[in-house]
Amino acid sequence: MENLIFEQGKRGAVLVKSNSSAAFLTVPDTWQGVPVTEIGDYAFAQQPQLRRVALPGSVDSIGNHAFYNCAALEQLVLQNGLRSVGDGAFKNCRALHHIFVRGL
Repeated sequence: MENLIFEQGKRGAVLVKSNSSAAFLTVPDTWQGVPVTEIGDYAFAQQPQLRRVALPGSVDSIGNHAFYNCAALEQLVLQNGLRSVGDGAFKNCRALHHIFVRGL
């Protein structure tokens, strides 16, 4: 996924930015052999084409304003490992009507 930018974090990989133009994205479980544990602040912000995002079970944190102004985002697929969601993570995501949590 060359359009997803990761950094090494304290507990695993952090997705810091998506440069993808895709409407449907699946974040991988690992980056360079390290589990993806966080979606960073503003990682998906200002992506008007984004309609659906699926996060792996290793992600336990979504940062502040991670999906800010993703006006077309309709669906978010999460796993039951999610522990925290930052301030304004879904601000101005007016089309977001379906959040699926798998593993409950």
